Amino acid sequence: MYYSDETEAEEEGPPSLGAYEGGRNEEGRRHGKGVASLPSGDTYDGEYKNGARHGHGTYTFANGARYVGEYEDNKKHGHGTLTLPDGSSYDGEWLNDLRHGKGTFRYQNGDVYTGDWVQGKKQGQGTYTYFETQSTFKGEWRDNKMHGAGELVHPSDKSIYRGEFSNGRPLGPGVYAFHHNSQQAGEYLERSDEVPQTQQQRMQQAQYMRRNDLQLQQQEKVNPRLVWVGGDFTSTKK
Repeated sequence: MYYSDETEAEEEGPPSLGAYEGGRNEEGRRHGKGVASLPSGDTYDGEYKNGARHGHGTYTFANGARYVGEYEDNKKHGHGTLTLPDGSSYDGEWLNDLRHGKGTFRYQNGDVYTGDWVQGKKQGQGTYTYFETQSTFKGEWRDNKMHGAGELVHPSDKSIYRGEFSNGRPLGPGVYAFHHNSQQAGEYLERSDEVPQTQQQRMQQAQYMRRNDLQLQQQEKVNPRLVWVGGDFTSTKK
């Protein structure tokens, strides 16, 4: 499964441009509360400090995007909500104009990510819910992709996959747990003409399971170079 990255809004213009009504300090710089209208059509209504956006404010872009939250030295910094023209939005922490810390991004297609961000990217622990299938990934992220230990829950067939992920896809050892009180340990491998014979045999032994498991079929369709190599089924009943 893949997801599309959010679209960034255009850069906010410097506060020195356009019309301004509001407070100023002794040096004539914007200070305190004020309202600015930029030549680009953007507007800002909020707090200033020594000529820069600083404190709480609302920045409305000419393209329809809108940020409501905290600023520091002209940059989104602290907690804030950015709503983009396509209806997607981010609500959470910011650092130097980038998503950083804890936050939730709601995508145009209904998908939702909640978790850690580092310098504008999903990184750390996070949960991603796919709107269309309601499948949920919970685990580690790196550079905007699922990477590390994680868990995929599929409500459609009540299966759960726990294992390793790499570069946005399952790869390496893992375990499938099924709703009929059984599980299968195995690993995701990349297809290769150099797969050892013992692994080829294990692949053949696992064919019957893949034919009857819709989720595995979908995963291998999305990632044609991946193949699930599973062992024997075991019971999860205690």
